[in-house]
Amino acid sequence: MEKVRKIVKKYYLRQILSYWLACWMFFGLPAQVAMATPAGGVFQVGTGTIDHGPATDVIVNQLESVINWGSLDTSSTEGLTFTQGALSNSAVLNRVVGDGAAFAT
Repeated sequence: MEKVRKIVKKYYLRQILSYWLACWMFFGLPAQVAMATPAGGVFQVGTGTIDHGPATDVIVNQLESVINWGSLDTSSTEGLTFTQGALSNSAVLNRVVGDGAAFAT
């Protein structure tokens, strides 16, 4: 009977440990990693395009632009690129107006 108890105890201990590790791996990731992509980019002033792909590319078409973002977070594996073309002296104001604002540039 003692041998059966040890086997059952090891089995349940292994199950608990497996569930704990799975939950930790799934829920233990920081929320910033899961929600890092810039979102809600809208030109308030000026014109241009915003392409959300593997990296977010912002192409500015005027000397002065204002972009309102819902969030402007990026992870270490993502990129955020501003291209101004022939407009060498252009300026872009990025306003983060959403709840997920971590920083503004």
